[in-house]
Amino acid sequence: MGKYEKVFCSLPFTYVYVDSLNEYKLCSDTNISSKIKSTDQSILEYFNSDYLNNIRNDMIDFNMTDEIKKTCLKCIEREELGLWSRREKYVKKIVLDNYKAGNLNIPTSKTLKLKFGNVCNLMCLSCGPYSSSRWLLAENKTKKIKNELYDKFKKMVDIETINKYHGYFKPSEFRKNDIHSFNFNEQFYKELKVIIKNLSDIVISGGEPFLSDNFYFFIEWLVKNSYSEKLNLNVFTNGMKMPKNYRLYNDKFRSFNIRISIDGIGKKDEYIRTGTIFDKKVENINLLHRYFKVDFFTTVSMLNVGYMNEIKRFCSQYTNVSLHYNQLIEPFFLQVINIPNIIKNKYIDKNENHKLLHVEGDFNYFKLGMLYLKKFDQINNTFLLNEWPEFNDFY
Repeated sequence: MGKYEKVFCSLPFTYVYVDSLNEYKLCSDTNISSKIKSTDQSILEYFNSDYLNNIRNDMIDFNMTDEIKKTCLKCIEREELGLWSRREKYVKKIVLDNYKAGNLNIPTSKTLKLKFGNVCNLMCLSCGPYSSSRWLLAENKTKKIKNELYDKFKKMVDIETINKYHGYFKPSEFRKNDIHSFNFNEQFYKELKVIIKNLSDIVISGGEPFLSDNFYFFIEWLVKNSYSEKLNLNVFTNGMKMPKNYRLYNDKFRSFNIRISIDGIGKKDEYIRTGTIFDKKVENINLLHRYFKVDFFTTVSMLNVGYMNEIKRFCSQYTNVSLHYNQLIEPFFLQVINIPNIIKNKYIDKNENHKLLHVEGDFNYFKLGMLYLKKFDQINNTFLLNEWPEFNDFY
C-alpha cells in the first residue's frame, strides 16, 4: 500500500455533503457514498461515525487504501492530468488536534452542499440515474448499452483497469419507481442550526432544484429563521426551469447566485444535454440575469473541447458573469485526452487551447465513446455528425 501524501484531503474533517439519495458523501466528486442516510444518522452522528473516522485515520497516515482509491477517483485522475481537483490539501491545526484528541467533531467548513433528490427534466450524456430521473426512466434501454460497452471494454484492458472503472458499468441499484425527492428530518434541521453559524455558503444542486418543492421549503426555512441575510446561496440549474415566485426571496440573501450548466451553443447543447430547448434556455437566462447573480459552468468533454470559444463568446454577452470549467472524468470514454490527434490538431488550428489537447490518451477508449454516442443516437433519434462532422471517419 505504501505512503502517499496526495491521499490527504481536509474535507472529511470539515465538510458535510448530502447527495441525491439523501446519503452522506465525502464531497460532490466522490464516486462512492457512505450509504448512511440523514434519516439514519444526524449531521453530528455522521460527522463522528466510524465510517468517517476510518477514512480520516488512513488519510492522516497517508494510506492510499482501495476504498479511498475508488471513492476519490475523480480527484486522483484530475491531479494525474495536471488539472484542478476538489481535494483540499490543508486543514487548520486546531481541527486536526481536536480530532486526534478524540473530542466531538463539528463541521467547520464555510460551505455546506445539499441535494433534494434526483428529479430532473434532462438526460445529459455525462449523467446517470443517480442525478437524473429522466435517466432512471430510460434505464432498460441504457442498461443494454452499458452491458455492450462493458463486454468490449473487458477485452481492451488489464484487470487493474477493469477494477478501476467497474463502478461505471456495474448494474444500477435504482428501479424505475426509485425517483427521489426528499426533505430532511427534524433532527437534521435542529443540528443545522448549530453548524449554520460557521457557514457563509450553501450550495444546492440536483437533479434540478427548481423542480423540487423541498428546495422551496428549505429557502423558506432559511428566510423565516433569519439565516438567509448572512448566507450566499448558490444553486446549480440546467436553465430549463425558472424558480417559483423568485421575486419573493431573491433579495433576502446576502447573495443568491444561479449557476447555469452550459455545454455547447444551440444544437450542441441540446445534443449533450438531452431535453434542452436552447431558445427557451436563453429566454430563461435573460430573465435570471435580471434578478440574480448568474454564472455559467461547462463540463469539458470530447464533444465540446473544440468549441470552447463559442461558449466563451456566448457567455461574454452578459455583464458581471463568470464562466467556470469542470473537467469530465466519467464516463471515462468521453474524456478529452482520448480524441484522435488528427481531430485535436484541427481544434488547435482554430485556436482552441485546452491543455488536454496536447495529452495523449487511449484510442480504444475513444472508440468506446463513439459506440456509446452511436447507441444514444438510436435512443434519442439524433445524429452526432450533424454537429460534429469531424468525427465522420470514426462513426
